[in-house]
Amino acid sequence: MVSAVDLKFYRSAKDAASLGGDISGTEIISGTANNLFSNVSRADQITGKDYYLCMYLKNTSAEEMKNVSFWESVGTPGAETTVRWGFEAHPDPYRYHPFGSFNGSSDFTDIADTAALDLQAFSISCWFKTSTNYSGAEGAMVNKGGFGSESAGENMNYGLWIHTDNKLRGGFEQDATGTDYFLTSPSTVNDGQWHHAAITYNASSVMRLYLDGVIVDSLGTAANPEVNAKPLRLGANSRATDRYFNGSLDEVRVWNMQLQTADILGLYNDGNVVEVDNIVYANKFGATNNSKIAQEIANINTPPLDIVWTGASSQPSSPNIGTLKANGYRPIWVWWQVGADAADRTNDRAIFNFTFQITTTGTGTGGQTGGGGGGGTGGNPPTPTPGGGGTPGTVDNFKVAIVGDWGEENETDDVVGMIKDGGYNWVIGTGDNSYTSSDSEWYQIVKSIDDNQGSSITFDSCVGNHDSGGSITSHFKYDHTYDSVDFQNIHLLILDTESDMGSGSSQFNFAKADLEAQQNRNNIDWIFVAFHRPAIGPDSDHVNNEEQQVNTYFDMFIENGVNLVCNGHNHIWFRSFPVKRSSGSSVTKVISDGGPYTVGEPNPWLIALISGTGGHDDPSHLYGIDDTPKSYTAYQNNSNNGILSAEVTNNGQTITCKFINTGGSVKHTWVMNKA
Repeated sequence: MVSAVDLKFYRSAKDAASLGGDISGTEIISGTANNLFSNVSRADQITGKDYYLCMYLKNTSAEEMKNVSFWESVGTPGAETTVRWGFEAHPDPYRYHPFGSFNGSSDFTDIADTAALDLQAFSISCWFKTSTNYSGAEGAMVNKGGFGSESAGENMNYGLWIHTDNKLRGGFEQDATGTDYFLTSPSTVNDGQWHHAAITYNASSVMRLYLDGVIVDSLGTAANPEVNAKPLRLGANSRATDRYFNGSLDEVRVWNMQLQTADILGLYNDGNVVEVDNIVYANKFGATNNSKIAQEIANINTPPLDIVWTGASSQPSSPNIGTLKANGYRPIWVWWQVGADAADRTNDRAIFNFTFQITTTGTGTGGQTGGGGGGGTGGNPPTPTPGGGGTPGTVDNFKVAIVGDWGEENETDDVVGMIKDGGYNWVIGTGDNSYTSSDSEWYQIVKSIDDNQGSSITFDSCVGNHDSGGSITSHFKYDHTYDSVDFQNIHLLILDTESDMGSGSSQFNFAKADLEAQQNRNNIDWIFVAFHRPAIGPDSDHVNNEEQQVNTYFDMFIENGVNLVCNGHNHIWFRSFPVKRSSGSSVTKVISDGGPYTVGEPNPWLIALISGTGGHDDPSHLYGIDDTPKSYTAYQNNSNNGILSAEVTNNGQTITCKFINTGGSVKHTWVMNKA
C-alpha cells in the first residue's frame, strides 16, 4: 500500500541550482546540510539578498494519492532568514508526462503504411518542445510522405513541422502535382517551452492550423492530399532520413476526420480527447501522470513569475495539490530571504509537511526539512464542458444561491447560515471570497456550504479582485481561473475579470468554444455566466463594463442562449430587464415589464444581475447607488445582505428568482420559463 515514504522531494533539472524546468532524478534528502540551496554556502550568503529554487514533490508509488496537501510548518523559521514557498499561478499547460525525446540527428519513430493511415480528411495534434534553430533544415515532428520531391507517390499526405524560419508549419501536398498547401504560425516556436500544435482538414473545405488552442492560419481549398505508401514518421522526414526534429514530443494523435475548433481547444486546455473511434494513430509515450513542469529562471537570484507566495502556516483546511497519480509530481518554488541585518545565520531552516488520503478512511502524513546555506538539520518522518448529446430526463427541483463579496464578518455567518438552512443545493459565487491575506479563514467560514470541504452543497466561484487566482483554482479544482461546470440542467461558464478578457484572448476563445459546445446538448436547458466585475448596473462604488464585457461578450452570450449573467464587486443587489446589446457598450430592453419571461420571446435576451451582498458590510454600509435607475433596471437595492435565490422547478423548465435578505424577507421576484 502507498505510504508517506512514497512522497519524496526532487530537484528540478535545469542545473545543480534547481532553477526550474523538468524534474531531475536527484532526490533532496531531509536532514542534510544545504539540502535545498546546495550551491550557496553559509559564507557566500549576502545579507538582504533573495534566493530562489524549484523542487518537486513526487508520488514515487504505483498507486494514486488523493487530497494531497502541502505546507510550511509554523514555528521553524530561521533566526535571521525567512522562507516562503508557492505554486505557479499559471503553470505550463503541458502535464502529460512522460514524453518522447528526439536527438535531432538519428532519432525517429516509424509506423508502417496501412490503408487506415492514408487520409484525405485528417486532424493531427501533438505537444512539442524545442530550442533548436532550424534555419538550416526543417524539423519534422509528424508526417506521412515528406519533403524533397514533387513526384507522384513521394508527396506529403499530411504533416506538422518546424519550418526554417522557426515557425510552426503544417499541411499537405496535392495528389500527382505535388502542389504545396501549407499553413504557418505568425510566431516562432523554438523557445524551449511546451506548445500544442494541431492541423485539421476536410477535402473541399477549410484547412486550419492551431497553436496553443488558437487558430493561427487557415486556407479554403478543394485540393486532395496525396495518399502514398510512405510510413507515418515521428521526428524526421518520412521519405528520407533527414530533417530531424530535436526536442520533445508527446500526445501525438491522428484522426481520419476534421475536428472542430472547440475540440482542439479542449485538447489544449484539458486534454479532452474526442472522436476516439476515428483515431488512426496515437502515441502518449507511456502512461500519462498529469504532472506539471516548472518555468525556468536565469539564476538563483531571479524571481520566478506568477507565484502565489505563502509563509509558515498550519495545515490547509482543504487539499491544495489534490491528486498525484502514480509517478506524478508537482513543482514547488522556494523563496529564501536573508535578513538585512543578519549576522550569524546558523538556524536558517524550514520544515515542509504534507498529508494525503490513502483510503476513504485513512491518511498519510510526512515532512521534509529544507535548509538554506549551511542549514537544514533535523527532519520529521512523515473542461470546455463538451457538447454533443446528453439524454433529457426528469429534473428534480433544486435551489441555487448566487452571492459574492463575502467578507469574514458576523454578517457573512448570517448569509452562510441562510444557505445552509435553506435547502440550497448549489452556490454560485460572484467573487471576492476573501478580503484577508489568508484564504483559510474564509474557507473555515463557508465550510458548511462547500463541497470542497465535505458539504453536500456544491460550491463554485469566479475570481474576484481580492482573491488569489491560484488559491481559487486549487480550492475549486479548476484548471484555469476561467472554467465551466454543469449542475443538473444548468451549464455555468466561469470567467475571470482579473485576467485578459479581450477578443482573441485565450479566455475569450475558451468562452466562445464552450458556449458553442452547449448548443446540441439535450440535457442542458439553462446557461448561466459568472464573473466578478459587473457588466451593467447602477452607478456605484465600482464602474460597470471595466473589461468591455458588454461589447466583447454580450452578442456571443445572446447568440448562444445565455440566460443569466451573474456579477458582484459592487456590494448591492441589481437585476436588469431582459436586454440585448444595442451598440458599443450600450444595452437595450427587450422586455420592459415584470414577467414571467419566456426564454427567446419575443426575441433573444439575457438578464444581468449583481449579488454582492455576502456579508462584507453590515446593511447600513453597503455601497451607494444612483437615485435615478438606468432605463434597463428592473430592481436595485443597497440596504440588505443576502442572496439571489434561483429555484428550479417544473422538470427544470421554470426558474423563480428571488432576492432574499438574511432575515428571510423576499424583496424582489421574477420568473423565467423555457419556451
